[in-house]
Amino acid sequence: MKRILFVCHGNICRSPMAEFVMKKLVDEAGRSQDFLIASAATSTEEIGNGVYPPARRMLASHGISCEGKTARQITRQDYAAYDIIIGMDTHNIRNMNRIFGGDPKGKVRMLLDRDVADPWYTGNFDATWRDCLTGCTQLLKEIGEESWYAINIEAGRLVFTLFIFYKRYFYYLCPQFLIEDTSVGQPASLRQSSAPSLRIRQDRRTSCPPPVSAHAKSNIKVCRNMNFLEEKILTTGVIKEGNILKVDSFLNHQIDIDIMRQMAYEFKRRFRGVEVNKVLTIEASGIAIATLLGDLYDVPVVFAKKSQTANSTDDKYISHAYSFTHKKLNDVFISKPYLHATDKVLIVDDFLADGEAAHALIDLVKQAGGEIAGIGIAIEKGQQKGGAMLRKEGYQVESIAIIESMDWQTQTIHFRSQEEKPLLSTNLQAI
Repeated sequence: MKRILFVCHGNICRSPMAEFVMKKLVDEAGRSQDFLIASAATSTEEIGNGVYPPARRMLASHGISCEGKTARQITRQDYAAYDIIIGMDTHNIRNMNRIFGGDPKGKVRMLLDRDVADPWYTGNFDATWRDCLTGCTQLLKEIGEESWYAINIEAGRLVFTLFIFYKRYFYYLCPQFLIEDTSVGQPASLRQSSAPSLRIRQDRRTSCPPPVSAHAKSNIKVCRNMNFLEEKILTTGVIKEGNILKVDSFLNHQIDIDIMRQMAYEFKRRFRGVEVNKVLTIEASGIAIATLLGDLYDVPVVFAKKSQTANSTDDKYISHAYSFTHKKLNDVFISKPYLHATDKVLIVDDFLADGEAAHALIDLVKQAGGEIAGIGIAIEKGQQKGGAMLRKEGYQVESIAIIESMDWQTQTIHFRSQEEKPLLSTNLQAI
C-alpha cells in the first residue's frame, strides 16, 4: 500500500483539495485499496476547522465530497507513517523539514515544479483545482511507473541471487565479495525510484526562518516582530495633525483586498472555537472586512446603516453612536428581519477609539435578544478608553493592531508590545 500525505499551511484549502482529488483519481483507476491518502497542516491555525467553504464548493462542483474533513497539524510521527509527503509550496517544505527534523529518506517533495498558488490570497480556486488535478494525475502516473520499476528490480535481484548461488556458492558464503546493496531489507516504497520527479530532494535544511508574507513588497524590509497590519500601517499610513491616523490607501477609501482577506483569516483564527452564525458591522469601512469574514464563516453579513433612505422601514432596531472622526452623533439602525434572538453575532469594525460604534452595535443585538460572540477590530487606539471598557464588560475583543501612541510631528507610532518605530510614507526611507 502506498501512503500519501498532502500538506499546506492551514489544511483548509490546497492540501484537502489535493487529498480528495487524489482519492477520486485512484478510485476511478480501481486502485483505492492500494492507497492511504490524507492531508494535514504545518500550522496550528485551523486545527479542527472544516474545509474552507469556497474550496468545498469547488470540489462539490466536480462531484467530490469532503464531508467530515477537519484540519490537523503534521507531527514527527507522520514521517514514518507515510511513504510520500507532498507540500504545496516551498514554505511548506521548509516547515515540514523543521517539524520532521530533516528528510533523511527523501520522502518530502512538491506537488508541482512550482508553488501551488494559495487561493486564500489569490481568490482563484479554479487555478488551484487545475494545479491539484495536474499534480495528482502526474503523481499517480509516476507511482505506477515506480511500481513497475520496483517489480522488475526485485525480479532482477532474485535472478541474480539464484545465479550467484548456483554458479558461485563461495560468493554466497562470503558476501564481502558481493556488491553492497544498501536497499536490501527496505520496503520498495523507500527505495529511490528511477522516475525523475520522485528523486530525493536536495533541500534538507532543518531550520525554518519566518517566510516573508505574501503582502510584503520587494522594496519593504519586513520587521519580524510585526504582524501584517502593523507593517501595512508603517509603510502606507500617515499621521495627520491632531494625531489622526490616515489609512485610506488600503482601508477607509481604497480597499486592499489582500489585507482585508488576511484580517478575515486572522479574526477566524483568533475566534477559533466560538460559535458564529452572523457577522455584524457598521457602514462603511467595516463592510469589506465583514464581507470576507462572512464568506470565511459561510454566514450572513449585516451592516448597521447611518442614514435613512426611501427603502428604510419603520420596523427596525435603532441606537446612537458618536463618530470620533466626524465629530457628530449618528442614529444607527438595522431592520428587524436581519437580527434575531437566535443569532450569535461577531461584531467587526475598522477602528476602535472610545467604543461608541461597538456599543451601538451591541445595543442593537441586545434589542433583538441575540448574543455577542466577540468583537474584532482592525486598528485599536489603545490610548483611548474603548478597548479597556469593552474588555472590562466581559467581551472578547481582538484587535489586530493596537496603537499605544503616535506623534504627527515626528511621524512615529508605538504599537502595543513593540518597540517604537517610525511611520513611513513612500517618500521616506524604507525600514
